[in-house]
Amino acid sequence: MATRAIGKQMSRKNATREPQYWRRPLGRLSWLVVALLAFEVMSTASAGAAELAVRVTNLRSADGIVHFAVYDKAERFPSDGDRIEGAKVAAGSEGALAVFRLPKPGTYAVAVFHDENGNGKFDKFLSALPVEGYGFSNNAHVLLGPPSFEDAAVRVSPAGTDVIIRMRY
Repeated sequence: MATRAIGKQMSRKNATREPQYWRRPLGRLSWLVVALLAFEVMSTASAGAAELAVRVTNLRSADGIVHFAVYDKAERFPSDGDRIEGAKVAAGSEGALAVFRLPKPGTYAVAVFHDENGNGKFDKFLSALPVEGYGFSNNAHVLLGPPSFEDAAVRVSPAGTDVIIRMRY
């Protein structure tokens, strides 16, 4: 009994041809439009972002971890859970570096501490005097407590900003 093929048989020539929608000018144009729209959405999403590079110097040792915290509002600075960005970087003989991609250019303040013993806490003697190193953007001075947001504030431009914080012990 012979088997009969239903429909057109696909020849080798038809099997290697590009899809019909691609051969039509409108098909190519629609793919181009989709690609351009995707690129535009991706570039617009990151257009408002700004980069802040924070380098910490003057570490007493290369032991432990340097904790970084970035704040965007005076009422949040420098409380523990209210940072908008944070990082933990291994301490090194040259210091530590953290780079933050912030949501937009603007005014920010940075607080850092050197957790030499690696316990994840900012250790203090008698609940007041720091035992571990600390620092703030603008190398803002400390007098009976942390500096104000305004003293530590740095302007982050759309092109990015580099900040150097000297650790104090």
